[in-house]
Amino acid sequence: MGEGLLVTPGQGSGYMAVFPDLSTYESDTREIVYGGDYRDPFLLAFGSSLKGRMVASLFDTRTGSYQTVLTFASLEWPLSLSFIPGTDQFDVLMLDLSQGKMATRYLRCDFEGKLLMDVILSADDLFPLRIHLGGGKALFYNEREMVCFDPLAGAGEVSPLPGVPVQSACAGGRLVLLMEEGGDTGLLVISSPGSLGGDNSLQFLEGPRGISCFALDPDGASVLAASGRELLLYNTEAGQVMARQDADRPVQRILALSSRHFLVIDEEEATIVTLG
Repeated sequence: MGEGLLVTPGQGSGYMAVFPDLSTYESDTREIVYGGDYRDPFLLAFGSSLKGRMVASLFDTRTGSYQTVLTFASLEWPLSLSFIPGTDQFDVLMLDLSQGKMATRYLRCDFEGKLLMDVILSADDLFPLRIHLGGGKALFYNEREMVCFDPLAGAGEVSPLPGVPVQSACAGGRLVLLMEEGGDTGLLVISSPGSLGGDNSLQFLEGPRGISCFALDPDGASVLAASGRELLLYNTEAGQVMARQDADRPVQRILALSSRHFLVIDEEEATIVTLG
């Protein structure tokens, strides 16, 4: 969930949202919440209603009331939803089985629930992951392929990914993937909102292979990655290493706190590291 953490009970309805300043907001709902997104003061969520139907709901956290509710047919399964940057719109990515085969379907709606767009991205494959690239464009991908969607031109051609993604992060209109191929790993940046596949769209970051984990800063401008016992700070625009620092132990996870401050976690402790 953007700018916060969505907490739901193991059984039953309702949710609690935890925000970066550690404030919380709790509310009951008419459905079991599976996932969502947040843009102050609205919370977007999807899940199963008490009648067993899948629904997507937009809540106003100021009043605790529903702004709009979408109800889906029995063979329509929402996978995720999100607010579209720069607009008063949200989208729903879903698996549609209504035609007897697996199709990736994509909806866009305004805050009143009016359907603005309804397209089939792929009639044969499932693309369960996506990021917004700016200008209304979005990139959808799975473990093998990707496809770019332009609201003016529609979905582009499906392109293969150069490896298998094992970790992903997106910010600032950039997608960074930790790719594995032939037992080796490296970082791939997808940053162009134009036609994917050109020289400026896909870029492997320089430096050592064998990256184990990484974090993308909130602006999408830099990446901190771990390779063995070394930390590497990358500039995502130039694709180059800006700084290096040794780690005491192999790093298990990295969280970005700002463009220069990262929380680095190993098997024994968590440390705030400042680079650059």
